[in-house]
Formats: sequence, structure tokens, C-alpha cells
Amino acid sequence: MSKRIKILDCTLRDGGHALEDACNGENPTQFYDTHTQIQLVDYLVSAQIDVIELGSIYDGVVKHPEFSVFQNIEQVCELLPKRKSKVKFAVLYRSPDICESSIPVYRPGLPELARVVMRYSELEKSHDFCRMLANKGYKVCIQPMVTSRYTVDQLKQLASLGNEINAFALYIVDSYGSMSLEDLERIYNIYNSNLDRFVCIGLHAHNNLGAALENSKWIANRSKEREVVVDSTVYGIGQGAGNCRTELLAHHINSFFRTTYEMECILEACSLLDRFKAKGEAWGLDLLNMMPAMHNTAYKYAHSLSCEYGYSYKDIYRFLIKMPDELRYQYSRENLQICLSQRN
Repeated sequence: MSKRIKILDCTLRDGGHALEDACNGENPTQFYDTHTQIQLVDYLVSAQIDVIELGSIYDGVVKHPEFSVFQNIEQVCELLPKRKSKVKFAVLYRSPDICESSIPVYRPGLPELARVVMRYSELEKSHDFCRMLANKGYKVCIQPMVTSRYTVDQLKQLASLGNEINAFALYIVDSYGSMSLEDLERIYNIYNSNLDRFVCIGLHAHNNLGAALENSKWIANRSKEREVVVDSTVYGIGQGAGNCRTELLAHHINSFFRTTYEMECILEACSLLDRFKAKGEAWGLDLLNMMPAMHNTAYKYAHSLSCEYGYSYKDIYRFLIKMPDELRYQYSRENLQICLSQRN
């Protein structure tokens, strides 16, 4: 029988995004070296983590393997272990604009799971991109960013897409770490009522309000009803305040669901990230990550207002309250300038 709770570790991908942010900011020396990437995968395989995300694929000629960002799926394969295991491997596509011809038909030896970032402004294009990947033989994970934005009808449409393409999972994505248990339950119930039983319900939780572990425990408990997949990262590394911590999630599931994740191997993986902790985290719970989550807003607004414009915490809080809803969900320098001009 298929395992009803699966952990998907996205340390390389979401952690890579966090290190990329740090390098663009005040910590230009923080990045993954190849040894760390390969060693991390080896430890997670030994820990019997169910799915390991190896990195993301981004359109264009720029490639940043030190952040686990690659040009194509073939380059991601450099991180695959040589030994066979039951672990599944995943990549994330950051844009539905990636050229179809650059994506090979699935074959053994490639990561079999394709996770698709679905932006609210690109829904139709993203739906078609998911269909294309499924037609090429990949098991698709549908990842609607800031899922709490979606209407009931839009959530049902996502479920319909999941059923149509025989998706591996349809996710609840708490992009800004602002989701309450009530939000989570509402979306889960819509998914659960409309998704075929063979499609997992997934959760990708960020920790901006300190709720990532509790929300992940909640979704794990739903495994009594259907299969679920829960994302996490070693040490909680990830953008903003980071993610649910793999070591805490695995311990909880071992304790309450009789799973056998190898904690010693996970702790070895933690030791690989100690050097980032020593230099100062590129992630974690602090006010600049917490305040945007209070207003369901992209965390980079607060960082820019503090670091570039010298705003106090109080001023940032007031700024975020008054932001137009159509701008708060996606940070860009242009959107920030629009908001600043409206205040003057």
C-alpha cells in the first residue's frame, strides 16, 4: 500500500532561493558548493525522505548552480545519486514561459516529479504548462502561489486540472507564511471534496508567523482521509522566515505515525548548513519577515523599505496596511515605487 504521508524536502531549491537573496543583499559569500549539494542529497536519501527536490529551472541563459538554479532538467541530473533507492526526485519550474522544446520527454534517469509555480496572473498559461508536462510523462505537482487568494471556483478549477492530468499532488502554498489553520482547513476541504483520491494534497508552509510546523502537523493528520505530502527544509532554510524544518517534521511523523525516517542522517544534513548559521542566517523569524505576513504581503517589501529607505518598524507596518491589494502579492521595484509615490 502506498505511504499515506510523504515528506518532500526542498532544501536545495527553496534554500537556494534564500541564499540567492542573501547574495543579492548583505551576504554575498553564501552559496552551495557542489560537494554540499551532493552530500545533502546523499544524507536525505539515507534518511529515507520520500521526495527530494534538486533545484529549479529558469528560462533564459543565466544559470546559478550555486543556488540550485539550472537552465534545464539535464543539468539537474548532475545531483542525482549513483545508487538506487525508492526516493523520488523533483524539479521546480519557475515560469510557464519555459520553452516546451527544451523539456525532454520523461525517461528513467530524469527527476520524475515536475513542480510548477502557478502565479495568479498567469493561470491559463500555467494550466497549459502543467498539461504539457503531464503529456511528456512527468508526475506534476501543481503549486498555486498564495493559495489563500483563490476563489472557491478557482480552487475547484485547480482540482479539476489535477484530476485531468493525473497529478501527483495539488498544493496549498502559504507563500508568505500568513495562513491560519482556518484558512488551511477551508482550502483543504474544497480540494478534498473535488479531487480524485489518487491525487495527493500537499502543503508548502513558510514560517513568517511561526506556524509552519503546526500547519504541517495539521495536514499530516489528514492522512487518515487521503494521501498527503508535506514540504520541509533542513534547518528550515528558505525564503523569508524559511520553511517547516525537516528535522522537526520527521521527528513528529515518526513519533505519531510509526514512520522510520532516519533522524541521525537528517542531523548530518543539518551539520552541512552550520556554516550558513555561523555567518548569520539568510532566513528565520524576525520582524521584517513577520510584519508582511500579518498583511499577507510579499516579504521583500519590508526588507527594501528597511534596508534601502531606512523605514522604522512602525513605518513599515503602516505602509503595509495601506498597500493596494493588487500590488501586495508580488514584489517588484516598480510596484514598490508605485506604492511610495501614492504616499507622497
